[in-house]
Amino acid sequence: VAVGWLFFSDLPDVFTWLGAAIIVASGLYIGWNQTRAPRR
Repeated sequence: VAVGWLFFSDLPDVFTWLGAAIIVASGLYIGWNQTRAPRR
């Protein structure tokens, strides 16, 4: 995606941005949840 944007000025469509946002948000949530979880 980044290579296509840099070299060909090809912007991703809405669904690509939506999918990327879901992946980033889930990664942030998992990281935040792991820091809150008590250690066993």
